[in-house]
Amino acid sequence: MKIFLTALPRASEAKPLAKETAVAFKDRLQKLDLASQVTQYPFLTALSEPVSCIKALVGKEYNFYLTALSKQKDALREKVKAQIKKEQDKAI
Repeated sequence: MKIFLTALPRASEAKPLAKETAVAFKDRLQKLDLASQVTQYPFLTALSEPVSCIKALVGKEYNFYLTALSKQKDALREKVKAQIKKEQDKAI
């Protein structure tokens, strides 16, 4: 979540903070969703999986950001580690 909250949160209560997080995910998705430019810049295909993950997080109820999101963090971290290891193994 540190990536999405690039400034100090304005809210201190749980519900407004969760809503602020939801807006941050939506904003980040708009910045990363460059699918229309993939034909010009093929390297953008590398963003397809992260964009899909963010799309799955956008539009949820505020309580999702308070409970379920933290549970998904560990699974996402392990997935990224596995992908990095796979890329490292290919490079060897």
